[in-house]
Amino acid sequence: MSNYVKKFHLVSGSRYCYYYDSLIANKDNYKLVLITDVRDVVFQADPFAGIKKTSLLNFYAEEKTIANSFYTSYWIKHAFGKKALQAVKDKISICSGTTIGSIDQIMIYLETMIVMQAKIIAGLTGLGGFDQGVHNYLVHNNYFPGSNLIMNTCGEVATLGEATNIALNSSGELINGDGEIMPVVHQFDRFPEMKLKALI
Repeated sequence: MSNYVKKFHLVSGSRYCYYYDSLIANKDNYKLVLITDVRDVVFQADPFAGIKKTSLLNFYAEEKTIANSFYTSYWIKHAFGKKALQAVKDKISICSGTTIGSIDQIMIYLETMIVMQAKIIAGLTGLGGFDQGVHNYLVHNNYFPGSNLIMNTCGEVATLGEATNIALNSSGELINGDGEIMPVVHQFDRFPEMKLKALI
């Protein structure tokens, strides 16, 4: 997919090409894959430890609907139009910064993301980060049948950008409502006062 890279003016789009090329060259070495942002992500535990299925694709929700998420609604509207936004505005916003899946499903996801972004990129201007608009458009329009949409802090990932109920245990680890340690903490820097053990 490296031939698509030149179409994307931001790394937020071109990274999917690099993910794809790296994984296609090494696909026999992996069963499960986590695609993740880097700058604002920390690990508290193995994100794959509780996964039993051999074929899966997990997407991780934020906490607002698309209509109430300025950036996600902006990206969908400018990438696909007002009608497309209207069709999904009441659905939950899904973060494109973390996705977990089996190697077979991740490859399908990446190829779909790359091809769709390449179709629309020429007409896009304004705020970067359109991959999240594409991500939400594809997931909510059932491009990935059988995939799982995991509510925030209910699976392997906690996405903190819009979170309102954040708790740490006595060891300084972020936990969910059941007191379980969240393996992946995304957007931790939205709360600079938070004293995460993983950052000390």
